[in-house]
Amino acid sequence: MTMPTATDDGLAPALLATATADAGPPAAAHAKRATPAKAPAPPVFRYRLQIASRAAAAIFGGYALGASTATVLAAVLPLPRVDAVLLATMLAFIVHAVAAMWAFRCSSLTRLWVGLLAPSAVCWAIAHYFL
Repeated sequence: MTMPTATDDGLAPALLATATADAGPPAAAHAKRATPAKAPAPPVFRYRLQIASRAAAAIFGGYALGASTATVLAAVLPLPRVDAVLLATMLAFIVHAVAAMWAFRCSSLTRLWVGLLAPSAVCWAIAHYFL
């Protein structure tokens, strides 16, 4: 018996069970009974697209959120201009890292993209229209 890992989501034991079920009795005995229905193919392509979307959200969405947050913070912080920009940039690295971690923790891709792009758009609008 194989132990499922986090990457195969328990699909390997199911595939192993169908492979051993197909290696059944000889051809003469096999012709007497109906053939079992084959299991549907695992949705590997869809899973890979979801991981690619999460990676893109972590990279590009995290960057957008970090950059727009840094822009607003640099303008709003009550420090000398150089210190405000430096502090805002350092905080943007933290925002980007937290957004990247959240990209793989969020339960829904829709919630992920909206949760990254909506605050980015709000910060961008504040920085470009109100400051």
